[in-house]
Amino acid sequence: MTLPVPDAGPAAESGARPVLQLHVTRHCNLRCRHCYSHSGPSERETLAEAQVLRLLEDARALGYAVLNISGGEPLIDPGIFTWLEAGRALGFQIDLISNGMLITPAIAERLAASVDLMAISIDGMPATHNRMRGSRAAFAGMERGVEALQAAGVTFGLIHTATEASLAELRWLFGWAVEHGAKLLQLHPLERSGRAEGMPDARFTEGEFETRLSLLADIIGRDFEDLLVHTDAMPVALLAQACDSEVRTLANASGIPFSALVDPLVVGPDGLVTPLVYGLDPALSVGSLATAPLATLAEAYRHHGLERLLQHQRAVQHDILQTCEWPYVAWHAALAARPFGFAPALLPA
Repeated sequence: MTLPVPDAGPAAESGARPVLQLHVTRHCNLRCRHCYSHSGPSERETLAEAQVLRLLEDARALGYAVLNISGGEPLIDPGIFTWLEAGRALGFQIDLISNGMLITPAIAERLAASVDLMAISIDGMPATHNRMRGSRAAFAGMERGVEALQAAGVTFGLIHTATEASLAELRWLFGWAVEHGAKLLQLHPLERSGRAEGMPDARFTEGEFETRLSLLADIIGRDFEDLLVHTDAMPVALLAQACDSEVRTLANASGIPFSALVDPLVVGPDGLVTPLVYGLDPALSVGSLATAPLATLAEAYRHHGLERLLQHQRAVQHDILQTCEWPYVAWHAALAARPFGFAPALLPA
């Protein structure tokens, strides 16, 4: 199984299958407090069907092997099963992220034939989940969706956006995941992007929350050995090694598939293609599908964009190594939080 929102660091893990993250729409049945893309019931920004089908063909030809679809809420879009079928025909491993509320037994049966992994978002215990989702019906609807997936034999995992308040609920969350048959649990620290920018400021310094979350997950996970747990946090000690690997890769970029140079590749509902993470400075984008197909954008980026991306990675790496006092950091979130061309901390005199 491929984790839905990997944070493995600047260099892809050996043997990893390159990921295309496709955020197909901002239309959603919920208006979550922590939504990274300002999605909601009144939003309608959605990729056109022809755009998506051409994108999938180009991405597969570039070497991407895992198709990771999210929204908004992808199951609200009438074209979703067309895209799933197209991805399946092209040989993608397909992961679909959903809030779970629209999954009926009939939808679950269709998903069983269309996806390799469902990832269901959960924000904590019922009261916490409902508060974050802005709906008193959110948890009950999600739970019904999970039960429908179980009954249909769909492999599924859970994604938890971790906040200061939800740390105390982690043990409950691990137990709920196992009780309901989840195969994996991904812990994703809250990012200050999209609608989450308006949430109360956290009191943690960079790396502190990620470290607390990683250590708690490790301790609690010892009691749940059958549950695969992934925390979107990277050991700071690995940053230099990972970025050095990127430098070596770039030096031989002409002979390397694009999917090995940019992994994951992220496409937003507006057609903007960005490397590594949603919300990255547009100055580092691969380009827009409104102007050219992915194959054309990727070829141009290979020659004119990779150096800028590496420059940004090295600047963020340098800043973290000089300022972060904690052993873990959310690397992809750090890349998105800093604008291209920012001035990193200086080395001590």
